[in-house]
Amino acid sequence: MKLLIAALIIVIAVLILVYLGLQIKPAAFPAFPQQEGALETIPLPEGLPAPVERFYRHIYGEEVPVITSAVITGRVSMRPVGGITFPGRFRFTHDAGQDYRQLHRDDPLRMAADEGE
Repeated sequence: MKLLIAALIIVIAVLILVYLGLQIKPAAFPAFPQQEGALETIPLPEGLPAPVERFYRHIYGEEVPVITSAVITGRVSMRPVGGITFPGRFRFTHDAGQDYRQLHRDDPLRMAADEGE
């Protein structure tokens, strides 16, 4: 009977620790270390559909920016299993026309793979 009570206390303690651990929001990633490049622009292309041309002229004027890369960083609440919410963070980098990469800094296996590149 004492063994059953001890096991029950351990299970309850583990459940409480898991619950408390899931309440902690991860710290934000530090700012991306690469500096912004100079903004390159090109003239608005000819032959765009009228709504698209109006949109670009309204937003950018006669010159539109040339996007070569983007970095998106943020926090997320995920529910992959049932009603359990897992806090997380992400950083997504994209080189237009080349590749993309999701950096999983919290995942030790991915960190080891990145170090081996």
